[in-house]
Amino acid sequence: MSAVKILVTGGTGFLGKHVLRVARAAGHAVTILSRDPGRVPELAAKATLVKGDVCEGYSLVDVFADAAPDAVIHAAAVVDHRRPDLLTVNIGGTAEVLAACRALPTPPRLVYVSSFAVEDPPSTEYSRSKEAAEALLEAQGDVPVVIMRPTLIYGPDDGGTTPALVASLQSGIHPLPGGGAARISPVHVDDVAHALIAACERDGVVGKRYRLGSRDGISVHDYRRAVRDASGGKAKFVTLPLGLLGLAGSALALVNKCGIQRIVQFHRHGDHVVDNTDAMRDLGYDPRTALDGVRETFG
Repeated sequence: MSAVKILVTGGTGFLGKHVLRVARAAGHAVTILSRDPGRVPELAAKATLVKGDVCEGYSLVDVFADAAPDAVIHAAAVVDHRRPDLLTVNIGGTAEVLAACRALPTPPRLVYVSSFAVEDPPSTEYSRSKEAAEALLEAQGDVPVVIMRPTLIYGPDDGGTTPALVASLQSGIHPLPGGGAARISPVHVDDVAHALIAACERDGVVGKRYRLGSRDGISVHDYRRAVRDASGGKAKFVTLPLGLLGLAGSALALVNKCGIQRIVQFHRHGDHVVDNTDAMRDLGYDPRTALDGVRETFG
């Protein structure tokens, strides 16, 4: 397969670093867009680091013109709903990346890292921002787009969800709403990275959406038990009845605190397992099982 010039937004983050490694292993040249390239000098030997901000369209056009990418992986995003720039980055930044792609003589393929949360209840500020960004990309016809919807991403070097979960499982009591019966498909970061690179390389994928999850479904209880055991934790699991949580959530909603309500909605829904069939067929997607991924992460 011929080499592809790939520009990555969010390339200095958790997912971006794994995308870089997989791209380089496949022989592709990578340019990483970063607001502060000097923050990760170790990446300079593996990629071209350029200064830029997805929310500053005037600078993006020049950066994209200099890089002349065949494909752009747009992974830069804000996840925390408490950040005031969530909509600015997730929607406005996507619009600016799209405009910079459109400005090139031959628009590159734009591989957008969305989220399975777009279609998975409950709806949140984050999932709605991703849905709006998808709609923006699908409403235009100038730039070839592939939309990727990974589930919860975990794995080595994660600075967010994985260490927080590990810390909560080290000792004491770990509550499980509904006993942790809800089923999920957490996905290993390397599996997502390989799928993103395949979306840059393969024919027949433009205009499609792909869900990316683990090979199998696993209950929240079994997943957290696997993380606890693999990371040497000793926490004891305790079931929180969803009925009681629902009452507490309703009371807190009166003072605009909706976090518990969303937790209850998530666990009452029960099934959050994704169907990877399309990604397996079109992208050669070959994900780990959740248990294998956990063992590898902490091995």
